[in-house]
Amino acid sequence: MISRTLVFSALLSVCACGSTSSNLSTQDVDGQAAVVKSSKKSVVGAERISMVYFAPNQNLYIGTQTGNLAEIDVANQKGSVSRVAQSSGVVLTSPNGEQTVVNASPPVVTALDGSLVLQMSLVKNFASAVFSPDGKVLYVGDKGGKLRIWGQAHSFTKQGKDERLENYLNRQAPDFLVQFPSIEGEIASTGSGVLLIPQSDGTISAWDPKSPGDIQSLMKVKGTVKSMQATAQNVVTTSDSGYLKVGRVSPPSYLPWSKDVRADYVAIRNSTGSDFVMLDSEGVKMKNIDNGSQTWSLALPPGQRCGLDVSDNGQEIAACVGNVVYLINGSGKLMSQVFVKGKIEFMN
Repeated sequence: MISRTLVFSALLSVCACGSTSSNLSTQDVDGQAAVVKSSKKSVVGAERISMVYFAPNQNLYIGTQTGNLAEIDVANQKGSVSRVAQSSGVVLTSPNGEQTVVNASPPVVTALDGSLVLQMSLVKNFASAVFSPDGKVLYVGDKGGKLRIWGQAHSFTKQGKDERLENYLNRQAPDFLVQFPSIEGEIASTGSGVLLIPQSDGTISAWDPKSPGDIQSLMKVKGTVKSMQATAQNVVTTSDSGYLKVGRVSPPSYLPWSKDVRADYVAIRNSTGSDFVMLDSEGVKMKNIDNGSQTWSLALPPGQRCGLDVSDNGQEIAACVGNVVYLINGSGKLMSQVFVKGKIEFMN
């Protein structure tokens, strides 16, 4: 493995190293709240959800704290469940859905059949991970501030029958790492490849792997980052204290209208244009990036908010409440509900 050491600043250093039914109704009024009313269908035994993610192929992936990964064809209401870990939460899947990051100790990358393809023994206090948009690079952060980069994540496989042990072990080691003061919360990748790194004091820094000596402070949230998504132009965040913050990636700035807005989760894609989606104590809302004006809202039942994402085409939204995922179209109308109970179960 080639070794190299580069020092950039005191802040940054790089070194080598089956379906059921339930009654529900919606009221869809432009600019007004559309209210979901569902029967008291029991979801006792539903698995705790640890990840909600729309892949580029428009399929929805739901990870659970018990190590299951559900892949769902939302349009046709069908899918499958893979056991990728024994008792640890699935926190990330690659863009093609073929690899998962599991928050074990130490964290690991597994294939859909549960086979181990990467054990990140050097990561002692896992914080977050993100794949590059093309799935070829994996970035893994620990709370001590180390961001480790595996530059050939697309080639992760278990040891081949005739592969030399030396070559296999070399693939297990990261290509290099970047040292930040700390990393805590969800790392995000912009459409241009820039990474947004959250720190323990709420500071969000923008770092471009193509220009590793350049790091910019973007904005600061109240608390630590809980959810964060970005495009090349915009970034939306929520903190563990329940606040929203919206900003620009370039030039780095935040939009004052979002300063005191409450929210639990956020999601954005290029396809949502000048809007983004947020999940708060009332339900799901689509708002304008520039001024916070509301495009539509859909009220959801009370319960712990557990995730949010929007598809690449902007036509499907998945919002997790109480371990039930509400599937919503791009106009704010509820399509169905789904949860994982060893298998995928729909409520229509």
